[in-house]
Amino acid sequence: MKQTTLREHFASLISGLLVAGVLLTAAPSAWACAGGDDCDDGSCNSIFSPEIIGDPTCTPFFRSNRYFYLNHDDISDQTHADLDAANLREWSTLLGFSSSALEELVYKSTSADVLAIKQELLNPSNPSRLTGNNLAIYMVLAAISNHALAVDALTYLDFAKRVEPYATVNLGQGGPWGTPVGPALASPDPLIQEGIAAVSTTANPSLKARYAFQVTRLYYYNQRYEEAYNYYDLNAGILTANVSIYFRALDLAAGSLYKAQKYAQANYIFAQIFDQYPPLKKEAYLSFHPQEQADWQQSLALAKNDKEKIALWSLFGIYADGVEAIRQIYAIDPKAQSLLLLVVREVNKAEEGFQWNNYQDSVVTADNFALISQLQQIVASGNEPKPYVWELALGHVYGLAGDATNAESYLNQAKLHAPPANPAVADQIRISTFFAKVHALQAPSTALEPYIAGELKWLASSTQSFPETRGQVLLGYAKTSLSKVYLSSGDWLKATLLDDTDSTSTYLDSAKLDALIAYLKANHHSNAFEDVLVKGYVLTVENLNEMKGINLAYANDFTSAADFLAKIGASEPLMADPFLIHIQDCHDCDHDALTTKLYSKAQFAKAMAAYIVKAAGTGQAAAQASFMVANGYYNMSYYGNARDFYETPVWNYSSAARQNNQAMAEKYYAQALRLSNDKEFKAKVTWMLAKCEQNDYFNRLPEDEDPVILTGFYYHQFKKNFAHTNYYQEVLNECGYFKKFVTNNP
Repeated sequence: MKQTTLREHFASLISGLLVAGVLLTAAPSAWACAGGDDCDDGSCNSIFSPEIIGDPTCTPFFRSNRYFYLNHDDISDQTHADLDAANLREWSTLLGFSSSALEELVYKSTSADVLAIKQELLNPSNPSRLTGNNLAIYMVLAAISNHALAVDALTYLDFAKRVEPYATVNLGQGGPWGTPVGPALASPDPLIQEGIAAVSTTANPSLKARYAFQVTRLYYYNQRYEEAYNYYDLNAGILTANVSIYFRALDLAAGSLYKAQKYAQANYIFAQIFDQYPPLKKEAYLSFHPQEQADWQQSLALAKNDKEKIALWSLFGIYADGVEAIRQIYAIDPKAQSLLLLVVREVNKAEEGFQWNNYQDSVVTADNFALISQLQQIVASGNEPKPYVWELALGHVYGLAGDATNAESYLNQAKLHAPPANPAVADQIRISTFFAKVHALQAPSTALEPYIAGELKWLASSTQSFPETRGQVLLGYAKTSLSKVYLSSGDWLKATLLDDTDSTSTYLDSAKLDALIAYLKANHHSNAFEDVLVKGYVLTVENLNEMKGINLAYANDFTSAADFLAKIGASEPLMADPFLIHIQDCHDCDHDALTTKLYSKAQFAKAMAAYIVKAAGTGQAAAQASFMVANGYYNMSYYGNARDFYETPVWNYSSAARQNNQAMAEKYYAQALRLSNDKEFKAKVTWMLAKCEQNDYFNRLPEDEDPVILTGFYYHQFKKNFAHTNYYQEVLNECGYFKKFVTNNP
């Protein structure tokens, strides 16, 4: 993926976030190397729950296909709330009170509001001139003991709010990255000089730090990056008076270095922000972007101690290479908490090589082998934090590799070391163990079936403590995998009961439907595995019987189909008249036009049987009956208005070869044509034969080839033999394709 800076993008996300009238800054960032699945919570293709490490602060950085786990893509909301809270706490400490009036003053008042309140504090002759919130704010400020501090705070807030337009000038709607809109602002230099002077003259350390931050912002957002960094560097000691202000200024400093292509220094600072200041943790992660090995080594060289090295490697592990980061951090401090985040990320990453959606076998890559080797060394050392996490992780990866023996060995160790009252860990051990057994199974095992039955029942119960989707993913995978195992051994019936995804051929076979029905009706309570299969099967006896009746119809035995469908009560009405045809097919038109449903599936089959008997005669009556039979066959195909004849609650009960086939429709249209001497009737029949010919072409068309309107044998016959009929004129008026054909072939 192309790497791109997110400074402007981040700024646009958090437009309106004021820090004492100050917009939160954001450093240049690269798209995060997260990725891996299709779920907002990062779990729809995973059966390994990273929550087992028990550290909520790590949650946004668990492996995900989005920037952040649990759909925390939009960092503005939480960042807004966290920084608001931190900033208000600092203002509360400074002024000695906390109330809604303080929040109103800092975040919602305008520069004019601030000046009005300040004027009243300086000359409290007529406070009633202030109204609403301004009066409430004034009353709170007037009550504090340090009157001069309140005035100084208002002076600063006025300055901050005048700075705001310069910091937000690129947040307009002129382009995707905040192209400036509206009138150009005046030079920021007067404000910069005012701020620099205020830093020199302001006695209060907190306000002094805020002025220094504002000046840094003015430099940065006016793209004077070198001056921004130099000013921060000159005043770093002053900025430490406020924690939030210091880290926001540090963020600007890192952004300035990044803009100047001093990547090593910038990434070093981002790592320290990530490690030390939670409200900017996400933003620092997005901003961290080593360009190449050389600048990464330079970043490491800047680290002053082991803690800073661990911070760098932790972020690098999330961003790029988790296995190497684990190795490096473990060598520095085996108890480092960031190791737990990295190891669960790597397990989820290993799962991505396992094609869950297609239920394919795992692909054990060199990366996975490197992970196994690293985990083995750490588990063997016995010096890791929360050993059960590492044992569980190693067991799970062995399960992915198809090695059930090693998987169970490490998972059993995890069970011994796990906290006794931690259901999430216990459930994950259980789910990883079941996965390892199923994934390694090559043939049905009668001895294992009771265990499998218990685990399938547990997964279906949705009582697991981890996110429900993980249990559902394993349930789906286990049933599909076991189905393949049983099918390969020749047990198609159990394979179908486990997973009917590929069971179309079974449902088209009435003998197999009879076997399934008999199995479902039998008493399986004495066999736990069979009982679970029957109870977990998605279809009912009624569904299977309906398919039997439909199969009889497509086998051209409409008499038996009608009797059987009537006996089982298949009375669902068809959406259109199945014997009605038009020059141009319009299924929705037929569906909408039919206010009274004329045929159930059973009634349609009965009518088809009756018409087939009449079609065996001679003359126009037999021709008309043949035409009706042909219409019925046409409409019960994919191309007709009664395709709901073959639709059932079984989503995969379909057969393109059967349902698209036009052979029987063509047979009876040809018979109708042969039996009739009526020119108008024969024209209508010939047009329907042309439509069948077109549909046959669609059936043969390769998927990658664009379709065309076929001008085949019956198109020419229709033009040659029926040009003087009324029906020919109707077709000419209604069908633009045929009209074009006639024009081009006079």
